[in-house]
Amino acid sequence: MKRFLDGRTAIIDWIGLHGAMPGLRVESGAPVIFRPGDDEAGIRRVGWAEFFANVERSRLGLLVVDENPESFEHAFVNVERGKREAARPRHSVLEFLRALPATSAH
Repeated sequence: MKRFLDGRTAIIDWIGLHGAMPGLRVESGAPVIFRPGDDEAGIRRVGWAEFFANVERSRLGLLVVDENPESFEHAFVNVERGKREAARPRHSVLEFLRALPATSAH
């Protein structure tokens, strides 16, 4: 299931739940989250204040896919796109619904 997180508390909770840390890309200043052991080349570790200053200035939120508790699938996207994406059903749900036999009302 896709969820869009655009509040500080929700984003911090999700990042903490996944054992991740905030950072910024050195070249662009774009927000990024990473976990210990991830390649940190081109990433600068930052505190929450600097991280959220960039997130909010760019009007971004965190789009996450919570298929299972281990999932770390995420992307920073603009707020409008994030809300649209989270509202859309995943392809697997659509495929499941298409596979159901048609019924007629009697």
